[in-house]
Amino acid sequence: MTSHSVPSQADGEADADDVATPLAAWSEEAEAVAARTTPLDKKLIADETARAQITRAAGLIGCDMVEAAYTLTPRPGGRVTMQARFEARVRQTCVVTLEPIEQVVAEAFTTEFRPAEAMPAPANGETAYDEAELDLEPIEAGVLQTGRVIYEHLVAGLDPYPRASDAALDASEAHPPAADPDAVNGKPNPFAALARLKPSDG
Repeated sequence: MTSHSVPSQADGEADADDVATPLAAWSEEAEAVAARTTPLDKKLIADETARAQITRAAGLIGCDMVEAAYTLTPRPGGRVTMQARFEARVRQTCVVTLEPIEQVVAEAFTTEFRPAEAMPAPANGETAYDEAELDLEPIEAGVLQTGRVIYEHLVAGLDPYPRASDAALDASEAHPPAADPDAVNGKPNPFAALARLKPSDG
């Protein structure tokens, strides 16, 4: 299995929509894969341009590394099974300290690409999926969108509330003291205590 450093788009052949899609260049021609008698193995490394696209699209501080490997196995009826794994190293903002922190996202998953006519029938305007089935993706314009699927899994694996391991809210921040009703301009009123000590008439 060879390793390739893959640019953000394939030699100018990607259309305008694909240019904006992170890892769009990691797509495969469905017909070429279906014609194979053996599985197709790929190992890919995102280049600087592709990582910059991921940074912008996912709202990150930075994306320092994305490596992926997948096996595409042709199946009857034009279907293709994708067994993939990836690892990414990204930088996000800590929600407590607002400092940059590093996160590693890694996952292995299986997806099946199908021709449009082999996808589950729509129900109520949306494509219906059987929970027992594999993760399904349509073959779009004769292309297996392998890169897009990897990107979507990467984004799904990001921590939505990233926090540094040693970051914790101060107790006073988490539970601020109740406001003093006798305070003057935010400062304790020294005469309030005296007033409470003064006996009431009668």
